[in-house]
Amino acid sequence: MKKRIVFLFGLLLVLICLSTAVAEETVTPADQPFQNEAVEQAHLIAQEKLNKDYVYDPRLFTCILKAETNEAFEFAFNWVYSTVAIYTVSVPADLDEERIKVTYNTDYSMDFYYSELCAHFCPEGGLFGNWTIEQKAWLSSIIDAHWELEVFRLYSINPAYGHYKTPIFERLLEHEQCGLPDENSISEETAVSIATQYTEQDRTLSSMKPWNKIQRFYFINDPSKPVWCIRFWKNAIIYDVTIDAYTGEIQKVSEMDL
Repeated sequence: MKKRIVFLFGLLLVLICLSTAVAEETVTPADQPFQNEAVEQAHLIAQEKLNKDYVYDPRLFTCILKAETNEAFEFAFNWVYSTVAIYTVSVPADLDEERIKVTYNTDYSMDFYYSELCAHFCPEGGLFGNWTIEQKAWLSSIIDAHWELEVFRLYSINPAYGHYKTPIFERLLEHEQCGLPDENSISEETAVSIATQYTEQDRTLSSMKPWNKIQRFYFINDPSKPVWCIRFWKNAIIYDVTIDAYTGEIQKVSEMDL
């Protein structure tokens, strides 16, 4: 009798395992297809739901298949590099669109995401300026889509809320739009060399050596006139050396206020 109970218990565990598969498969960006055809059908339906009733740009997301059961496919849509789900979508196994369930995480804002990205890209420092040129350009390339989602998030919380731009939005939407150098641009190394030579020759700046850190930006606020900005830090004192990305000419040297 005891052996029979153990056998039945083991059989029950097997059945549970067969009926529930925790997949943890991911695709980035979120509109890339899953390999399993049934999962991909549910994935497409989940995206259609998000496009219809929410603000959804697949470039912003990684889609994670959290679970596949006899009842439903469970997807989490996290922002890229994030551990936090923005949308959680449950698609019934019969793909009945009327019974799709969506949970929208309105608590997670761009400010939280920005902090998470800083920790991911630069665990030792965290500042945006310490990111690579490619990482800065990536975030700038999708910041408009994030702002559209932020407006939707605030409206979802309370339609009366105003659309306040936090510093990261102001920075990347209005003041410091970052891009990648094209074939006509001087290299990052050349720009740093030009800026460093200037600081060595300038009486005020040369007295501050050694610098605590040097940051690099490629600004495309005016796409036809991109500039390299080499930022020199000495404790709480910051100087920007702005260089024409095509000619290598120094355009201006300015002190920043923290």
